[in-house]
Amino acid sequence: MVSNMMTNDELERLILVNLIRNPDFAKRMSPHLKPEYFPSLLGKAVVCTIFRFIRQHETIPSIQSLKALIETNKKIGFTLRDDIIKFIDENKETKLESNLDFLMQQAEVMAKGCRVYDAMAKCVEMMEKDEHDTFSR
Repeated sequence: MVSNMMTNDELERLILVNLIRNPDFAKRMSPHLKPEYFPSLLGKAVVCTIFRFIRQHETIPSIQSLKALIETNKKIGFTLRDDIIKFIDENKETKLESNLDFLMQQAEVMAKGCRVYDAMAKCVEMMEKDEHDTFSR
């Protein structure tokens, strides 16, 4: 099992690798995870591609299909496309997390962290707007 003290990068990698290679996890998490929960562009692009495929075909794409979808997606720039293909290739043999409950819990931790960050950013934005909307006598 993975340590509870993971960095954001390690957590994102754990979740992405399991989304790519673990059909049970991908199917269970597709209704709950959102691309905006992933801090990296790589994560966002992979999640969008996988979840779009799941919605259309009701199954996760094979690694070959995922790579083909990434390579032909005109919305993904060349550098990001190369980074995603490299990430997929580097993680073909990575040991998957076998404890699905733990993995889902970690995905929820990441999602909650993102929602807290978004809420704080909105508060700061509102406070800054209020400062500009002051009235003088």
